[in-house]
Amino acid sequence: MRFSTCQYLQNLSLFLLFYFAAQTKVFACDKTLSISVAKDWPPFSYREQGEYKGLDIEITERILKSINYCWRYYSYPSSSRALLELKKGNIDLIFAASYSQERASYATYSAAYRYEVMQLFSNTKYDKETSYTRDSLIAINRGGYYGENFANYMNNCSECIVEVNLASERINLVSMGRVDFAAEELLAGIYIINQNKLNQFVQPTNITINSNPVYYMLNPARFDAQDVKKLNKAIESNDEAINQLVETYQQRYSEVIAD
Repeated sequence: MRFSTCQYLQNLSLFLLFYFAAQTKVFACDKTLSISVAKDWPPFSYREQGEYKGLDIEITERILKSINYCWRYYSYPSSSRALLELKKGNIDLIFAASYSQERASYATYSAAYRYEVMQLFSNTKYDKETSYTRDSLIAINRGGYYGENFANYMNNCSECIVEVNLASERINLVSMGRVDFAAEELLAGIYIINQNKLNQFVQPTNITINSNPVYYMLNPARFDAQDVKKLNKAIESNDEAINQLVETYQQRYSEVIAD
């Protein structure tokens, strides 16, 4: 009886060993990416109850799963720091990236996967048609890119710009009257106004400073031409699902809620 029990346990151990080895091979990732993620940029990317959530999180995970890629998220204090880490090769992917020639000098771009609208937000004491001038003070994202026209404005009026890491802080500065405007993605600004009940103090103006497609910025050392082609094909094949996700978020967060 003792011999049979030992033999049974040996056979069971061998079975389990081969089973889990086979499962590991089946579920092995083709590539594991280090992804820069924002902890406080709702509704696009934010951390809640220990998990990252938001529109860009849902889109990115859907695309990567479809090509058997895995990922690890890393959060940095600012966009400029995340860009630096990608430049140094410590990060493989940054989502929701606008295109600029300077960025393209050290990163590879994927195909575009959605559009963003960068809007001016102002204190409600101002008219919605009021635009920025050389006398304005504007809070922007540190390391953010707002298009060529606004980049020229920043270069010609550096004293007009206040760089702030968090979207919620930029909107709060407008609420307190510390700055004239905040430049923010339209849905993100409206989300923060509604969540913090700031509709009596902050409003989206009618001034769009930039509207453009956004891409994945990729580490060239981790993405060769075939990898980029594979990712772009996944973006294309998931296009309908991505559009549905975008529409769902727009319906949910596109209007300021009155008290």
